[in-house]
This record gives sequence, structure tokens and C-alpha cells, in this order.
Amino acid sequence: MQFTLDSTFLSYAAHLVLGGNAIAITAVSPTFPKREEKDAKKMAREIGIQHLLVQTAEFDNDDFVKNPQNRCYICKKIRFESLVKWAKENDYKWVIDGGNVDDLDDYRPGMKALQELDIVRSPMIEAGLQKKDIRQLSKYVGLSTWNKQSAACLASRFSLRNSINS
Repeated sequence: MQFTLDSTFLSYAAHLVLGGNAIAITAVSPTFPKREEKDAKKMAREIGIQHLLVQTAEFDNDDFVKNPQNRCYICKKIRFESLVKWAKENDYKWVIDGGNVDDLDDYRPGMKALQELDIVRSPMIEAGLQKKDIRQLSKYVGLSTWNKQSAACLASRFSLRNSINS
């Protein structure tokens, strides 16, 4: 999990409710900025939630490297399959995602990948929370990410095919 506004709040809420039974996991790969990895570790310490890093390898997937329009679907599927595998190996019943209701109104091919995985849930969507709600709640409970802006994935900023072959 990247410690975005949504994921930070979800981690906070999970830790508040589940205590030591909640674990924040960040899927890291070459498409994940090092500063975000550092921020994820910092936010986990701030919240007090156990935090793990799981390596993923999007560049090992030929479909991802071809950089198709549904690259986000492929990437999300790879990352969350890794998280689901970890959860099942460690006897966790659910993997939760920080999606919110606003994500349903946007072009988000990665959301389809989550729906295909049997133990992945998006509790903030299920609760009907919008980004503005999560921002207000985050500010109320004192999370430093309450005003963090969204950032596009590194892979969306360049043509993967051209970058890898050059």
C-alpha cells in the first residue's frame, strides 16, 4: 500500500479497530518511487501499525511492458495477486484496498482487477465514503496526509516500450 490519503486513513482505521491484527503492506517495484516507500514507512510508524514491504515485478510481465491502455489493470492485478498470496500464506482472511466512491466515477481499469480477486475488499467504497469525506476524517483524527495530493504512477508518465528498448 502506498500511503496516499486514502490508504493512510484506511490503515489508521484498521489499526484502530483491529490493533495488532492489522498489517499495512506496501507493494514495491521499480514503478514505485523510493520517496513513497520512505513515506509509507514513516506513516506506518506514525499510526503504530505493523508494516511490511512485498516486492512485485511488473516489468517481468510482457503484457505490462507492452504498455497497453489497460496497463493499470495489469499492474494492479500483479500487485494484488502478490498481496493475496501473502495473506493466504499468513492466514489473513481479507486484503483491503483504499478505494473510495469517487474512484468509481473515473476511468480506473485497476478497480476491475480488484473485483476479480476473491479476498480483496474496498471498505471505504462499501461505506460510501468520497475523497472529501476521507480528507475531512483524516484531518479530524490528525493524520498528516489529510491534504496530500494524488500523484500519478511513474509508469503512466512515459512509454514503457520505448524506455525499455532504448
